[in-house]
Amino acid sequence: MRPEDHRTFYKPLTDLRGRQIARLRGLTASDVDWLWQAHEDAVERVYEEWSKAPDTGAPGLLMSATQHARDLVLDIITTASDGQDWELERRAVSKLPSATRDLALSQILSMTFGSEGGLGDTIRRREASEEDEKPQRTPVGTRAARFVMTIRKAVSLLFQHGHPHAARQPLGRIFMEAEIVEQRTKRAQANDAVLMQKTVGSLIDEKIGKDFSKWIREIAENGD
Repeated sequence: MRPEDHRTFYKPLTDLRGRQIARLRGLTASDVDWLWQAHEDAVERVYEEWSKAPDTGAPGLLMSATQHARDLVLDIITTASDGQDWELERRAVSKLPSATRDLALSQILSMTFGSEGGLGDTIRRREASEEDEKPQRTPVGTRAARFVMTIRKAVSLLFQHGHPHAARQPLGRIFMEAEIVEQRTKRAQANDAVLMQKTVGSLIDEKIGKDFSKWIREIAENGD
């Protein structure tokens, strides 16, 4: 399937009686960028509370959001429902029972991060990826702000490699595709270096050849 053939996947949201009241999708990079700009303080507060016990995963984040950021929750659900009239949709969401809103938010989080094994795994993997970058850099901004920047970097990487609709993909899929692109790039760099070594191998002595082989291995490991 080509990137331009992507279609958004929706999952029905039902009330306690089993009646469908909405359809929801996972959050995309564009959604998160807008939510971050509209609710930066609330996002920071929710993330700070959740990061005290990250092992609680999506349920912990859900509880933190419902306790500390009601407007953020309403906008998340409204955004993920893709209604034609934003204000009308938001008013309808605000009138839902709290249990139904919690269910909707949980469903959205699952669809957003499910491709990478869940919310906790996604955040830990991306933070670990940032920490492994060389050279080591002093972190700039809050953890929430850095996570948003990580999303933007992943989207930019996918744009560069022929994924024009990356910003419309669920975050879990974006991160997974970005990792695949990074791995392919590292392998390509290593392969190019091997070809270069074979080409010039007859022109360099044994000592330089060993140093060159070490450099190739470092490229394969670091992607630099």
